[in-house]
Amino acid sequence: MFLNLRDGGETPARRGATVAEFYGITLDELKANCIKAGEELIAERGELLVYEQPVYDWAKS
Repeated sequence: MFLNLRDGGETPARRGATVAEFYGITLDELKANCIKAGEELIAERGELLVYEQPVYDWAKS
């Protein structure tokens, strides 16, 4: 899900509802999943890549 938003070609805010619908979850569940994925990446690497940060920021908003 995180990768879908990251690589989708639009901002997470514009794609969020579509991605949530695709996976059959709510927008809040999608955001929670993206926060978890972002935190796992931070734990592994110490930081997010520049193109991952917008997804994480959107999810935390």
